[in-house]
Amino acid sequence: MGILDKISKKKDKGDVRAEKKAAQPKSSSKVDGKKEVKKTREHGSSVARSPKGDAATPSVKQEPSEKKPKGSEKKESRVEAAFAYGIISHPVSTEKTDRLQMQYGKYTFMVRRGANKVEIARAVRELYGVTPVSVRVMNLKGKKVRYGRLQGRRKDTRKAVVTLKEGDSISVAE
Repeated sequence: MGILDKISKKKDKGDVRAEKKAAQPKSSSKVDGKKEVKKTREHGSSVARSPKGDAATPSVKQEPSEKKPKGSEKKESRVEAAFAYGIISHPVSTEKTDRLQMQYGKYTFMVRRGANKVEIARAVRELYGVTPVSVRVMNLKGKKVRYGRLQGRRKDTRKAVVTLKEGDSISVAE
């Protein structure tokens, strides 16, 4: 049996399943004492009806599809925070960066090597609650180092300088 035969048989089986679904009734009713409960497949709710045919109150609550489950907002903020901590490694605190902070409102961070400017700005907004005006990034090559006879090299890193609006500030000691 060739591969095309297998595919055509799967399609045929799918057609049979579709015909079975179409042949099934869309609503079923159960008689329970004096009231008749009618279930519909389209809406997923059941409505209790009296023998005369007038509709009573729905017995199952329908939730709108637009509502988000409880706690989803917290999960989203946790995901954003995890994203932000994955982008920003740590702030750089040297004499030069302290001068940049005081005079120009520029803060320096070590960031993940694959991070771009948009991701860095989003991470700063999430972690510190301030909106960056501009982000500048630079790639730093690792230095060659020696330990006695052994030679090696430090990791390459990426540094970002984030400029904030005048009046905004970040507590870097966090």
